Amino acid sequence: MSNTTGIIIDTQTGLKCTQYSTSLPSCYWGSSNPVEFETLEQAEAAAADMNGQAGTEDRFIGSNPRPR
Repeated sequence: MSNTTGIIIDTQTGLKCTQYSTSLPSCYWGSSNPVEFETLEQAEAAAADMNGQAGTEDRFIGSNPRPR
């Protein structure tokens, strides 16, 4: 078992995922108190899930949010 934990960071804004949900609109971002996943693999899977749900109107992880 890995001793490495993982978090999700937006590489463009530097914001961290502070609330994760399997529903993309329920995920929140901030500069402190990130969600800490038990393994790096779990964090990568969660980020892939977020990106898989994102449509053209949603923000993509690693990109700035679209203007609202």
